[in-house]
Amino acid sequence: MFFSVEHQLQETYRILKSGGYFFLEVPNVAFLPNRLRLFFGKTPVTWDRTDARDDNHLHYFTKNDLKKYLEKFWFEVVKITWSGIFARLRERRPSLLCGDLVFICKKII
Repeated sequence: MFFSVEHQLQETYRILKSGGYFFLEVPNVAFLPNRLRLFFGKTPVTWDRTDARDDNHLHYFTKNDLKKYLEKFWFEVVKITWSGIFARLRERRPSLLCGDLVFICKKII
């Protein structure tokens, strides 16, 4: 198993048909609660269970950083959206107010 973001994006590009789409959901490290945790010297939390360690994610991304990564590996970011309630409110500042970011991407031919 590879833990390299570059490797995963290269493999996704290799197996995806020309013009094909894929969805990618990642925790948003710039989410307000994560920013506050970082401010107080703690690591971001990307899992809601308080009785378990946060071992689910090896890489943390901001919206803009992941968009640049995807474009570097020849994917067009068609749409960036998010999960959670209060979508209208979150729409105003997704980088700050969204815990998870969902990228809809298309393989550039």
